[in-house]
Amino acid sequence: DIISFLSSNFFKAQCNQIDTKAKKIVEKEISNYFNDYKITLFPYARTSLYAILKNLNLKEGSKILCTPINIYPMVNIIENLGYKVEFVDLNLIDFGPDYKYLEKKLSERPSCFFLTYLFGYVPNMKLIVELCTKFNVPIIEDISQNIGSSYNSQLLGTFGKAAIYSA
Repeated sequence: DIISFLSSNFFKAQCNQIDTKAKKIVEKEISNYFNDYKITLFPYARTSLYAILKNLNLKEGSKILCTPINIYPMVNIIENLGYKVEFVDLNLIDFGPDYKYLEKKLSERPSCFFLTYLFGYVPNMKLIVELCTKFNVPIIEDISQNIGSSYNSQLLGTFGKAAIYSA
């Protein structure tokens, strides 16, 4: 970020905004890939997470479950919005959440579950969705490490209330 900021002082073309028409075309192409889901492009995944959480209208102090391997700015966004981060242990088979521990934590009625997929592994989405539905906890998916992956022919990024991706 600092290098981009400094270089923008010397190369003004870097400061030009993206063409609105081009942005709409890209959003439409991504939407088509994800079965016509609504797509909004943000400059950073953390900005997207911020917008998603703000749109959920959560109360201050709300608990957000997260898988523990994440980038710090995501945790920072959650905490800066006044929410509490609570991590769910991973299992070492598919690098998804420890399913028994997840059920215990979901039974405490957190405001949402921020699920980050890791290393191209796909966890048991059927079980995760069943558990989140059972306790009425929305899922936010981070598909950055699993773009294009699927579970039972359904693309990751289409299981939850929202999904984010960062290149």
